Amino acid sequence: MPLGGRNVIAIDAIASNFENVPQAEIDRILSRWMHIETVYPKHLPVISVIGVMLILVTYLLVFRYAISTRTKQLSKVNRELKYLSETDALTGLWNRRFFLGKLNSFKESNCNLTVMIIDIDDFKAINDTYGHLKGDVVIKAVAEKIVALTDSSHIVARIGGEEFALAFIGQPVDFSRSLAQKVCKSVNEIQLAEVDCKSITVSLGCVIYQKAHAFETLYEADKLMYAAKKQGKTKRS
Repeated sequence: MPLGGRNVIAIDAIASNFENVPQAEIDRILSRWMHIETVYPKHLPVISVIGVMLILVTYLLVFRYAISTRTKQLSKVNRELKYLSETDALTGLWNRRFFLGKLNSFKESNCNLTVMIIDIDDFKAINDTYGHLKGDVVIKAVAEKIVALTDSSHIVARIGGEEFALAFIGQPVDFSRSLAQKVCKSVNEIQLAEVDCKSITVSLGCVIYQKAHAFETLYEADKLMYAAKKQGKTKRS
């Protein structure tokens, strides 16, 4: 018998036997084939939500870190700009703007106020003879001497080319006079090879206000400083 005929007989036999299978069993088998489930499709929505949440949390953390870092950078820049706007680049002392602002804040105090103006004598001659770079060396040396005689309660500033200012509150008159003398003496002791050991001197004007609010301008201290120059170098008025 041809092979094809045998296959037909086998199929017919299976079909006739299949008719003897209970309907419930057939339904069970068909149900298993038609309703196959996998883990992946069932949990996909939960996994997707968790993934989105992780992405959002990561983004927020990175964003928050970036904002914090940027804020710190801006704060640092603002502090640097504020410092540069209030200080003298050559000496590191406070500048005229800051000094005057501080004097105005002192006026709110009921204490006495001392204001000194200190000017390097014959500074133009130093610049003309040795050059401006050597003149800067002299300015820095004088600034260091003044700072060495003061503390954090004193405001020391460079308010002009070769002109400095010093102010403080709450000190007796004798203290102010003694400090003025020490400043002149200390500057006079400066020895600089850059200016061939030329003696450095300053003229100083000192005004003591019994009440800080009496201060208006630097005119009075400035006037006394020029009076000291007329009297002779290294004088205190």
